[in-house]
Amino acid sequence: TGAHYLLVHAVVLLALALAGDPAPGARRLFGAGCVIFAGSLFLLVLLDLPVLGAVAPLGGLALIGGWVWIGVHALREGRPPAAPDTRPRAGGDV
Repeated sequence: TGAHYLLVHAVVLLALALAGDPAPGARRLFGAGCVIFAGSLFLLVLLDLPVLGAVAPLGGLALIGGWVWIGVHALREGRPPAAPDTRPRAGGDV
């Protein structure tokens, strides 16, 4: 699970980098989420420490926060431009 999530979010981080990093907060959240979520799962398996399983949800929240950040950024920046005003102007300029 940790490797799968790490792979998916590595692709997202690469896409953000190629897009010129339009949402730097999302990049930070994804990076932290990958380290905390996948890292805690890897250490859980390698060190056999069940307490590390309680850390994984914090990384998951960071990953969710990154997706929310991208969604909000897309809604704000992805709006189509306003239609030009085609009404005649008051000065008689048609």
